Amino acid sequence: MGYCKNFRLILCVYFINPRGKKQEIYNAVLNSSYEIVKNRDLILGFAKNWCDETKTFVFKWGEVTITVLGHSVFDLVDIECEAKQVLRKLNEARAELHKSKYNKTDQFGWMKKFKDSGSEIEHEAFLALWLSQFVFPCTYGTVSTNVSAIAVCLAKGVRLALAPPVLASIYRDLSLLNHNLGNDGHDDESNLIVWAPFQLVQVWILERFRKISPNCVGSCSPRFARWENKKLLVENVGSFVDCCFDDFIWQPFGEVLNDKSGKWVVVAECLDEELESWVRCLRVSELVGMDGKYIEQYLPHRVAMQFGMNQDVPGDVARMNGNRGIAWRFYTRLVKDVKVYIPSGLFEPYVTVRYLEWWNKSTGECSLQSTIDDNKTDKFGKDESSIEGSEDSVDVDTMGFEL
Repeated sequence: MGYCKNFRLILCVYFINPRGKKQEIYNAVLNSSYEIVKNRDLILGFAKNWCDETKTFVFKWGEVTITVLGHSVFDLVDIECEAKQVLRKLNEARAELHKSKYNKTDQFGWMKKFKDSGSEIEHEAFLALWLSQFVFPCTYGTVSTNVSAIAVCLAKGVRLALAPPVLASIYRDLSLLNHNLGNDGHDDESNLIVWAPFQLVQVWILERFRKISPNCVGSCSPRFARWENKKLLVENVGSFVDCCFDDFIWQPFGEVLNDKSGKWVVVAECLDEELESWVRCLRVSELVGMDGKYIEQYLPHRVAMQFGMNQDVPGDVARMNGNRGIAWRFYTRLVKDVKVYIPSGLFEPYVTVRYLEWWNKSTGECSLQSTIDDNKTDKFGKDESSIEGSEDSVDVDTMGFEL
């Protein structure tokens, strides 16, 4: 389990080219140029707390998870005639490299062929390389065959749903690691290989568990720049993940939100992109993997506090993954006739009293409890009568769930 080697120089040099900056994926590609120092013990320690059934990390104090990124999602469109010509040329380049002594489309050979070549498909070739290296890595040092069409569409400015398959691969590999970890936290099988972009998981951990995070002075844009070349010394992962409810940063990005007061929004069939993005983050769905061979459930209602909302007892959700088509249609279903709450970036979320009781009963211990006097227990629970039926409550219907 290793992070891919960083194409830092070629990424920086390439994006001097203004053509690359025109695409909305510029920040995503730029994030890949920052070197996140791998911490194997940290990832394995968290994988030990992963629950395949709920798709969450389960600690003594509650559940948390990695959620879908808040970018607008659109279905893959048919490739135009002109784009088909570009796709054909990419496939011809792949076939040519297959004839080499390595008998594969290796990434080094791909870079050597296209870098500074002046080729009319250099941009698409670069995106295919980036996708194969940082987004959908699947085999050792090769340019994947299933990213070519994606690269062509991205180069044309077509918006694609990259976040769901990326998150699906992370969920899948966290489950794989969890199933192969012994009680001592080490691999049961030395040849276990996972391909998901775990640098995203590590950054997620650093943003939320500040006790182990290196000191970061000021804010950086893009966000990955905060964690470049930061080395971590974590002797015992369990010693801090199970320490306290208060030590987890529920909304690390809350300080950058413009809206300082929460508001309710009635969602009609037509959405602006920002609102649609928010609704999709909140809505239970099925995440289809890159090749369609695996489908992972996305259950944001189990981690409502990460969205700045009060956490209630999570309901069970039936699977909709009969096949790839059904799962994808479930993800892309229309967003309409729902009422959603957009919380303030400064709001401090709570858990309900019944959640508190449910959690302590399910864990068999009082792992969630207040350490202060009875008059100041709001951090851990509120009386349901004060939140149910009020405009400050967030029930499953308003979040777009059908339970």
